[in-house]
Amino acid sequence: DKESLEVIDYHEKYITSFAKQLLDDAVKKKEIKKIDTQAFAMLLGSIGREFAKEESANKLKNSPEESANSITKVILNGIKI
Repeated sequence: DKESLEVIDYHEKYITSFAKQLLDDAVKKKEIKKIDTQAFAMLLGSIGREFAKEESANKLKNSPEESANSITKVILNGIKI
């Protein structure tokens, strides 16, 4: 429904912006590899939207939140120095 989509839109924008700031800081501090922080932030921000889709949620082994957190952890561990 429309309200759910508005919440998802807000969440995606917030997570993308927050992730971008964190990633930029981590690159400056040499905590992670030099990456395209905007692209990674967009990817991380969009995970929730994909898993919120009913057809996606029904295919997941775990809850959408657990699955998103698991994937995010793998991505972030992969860019550590």
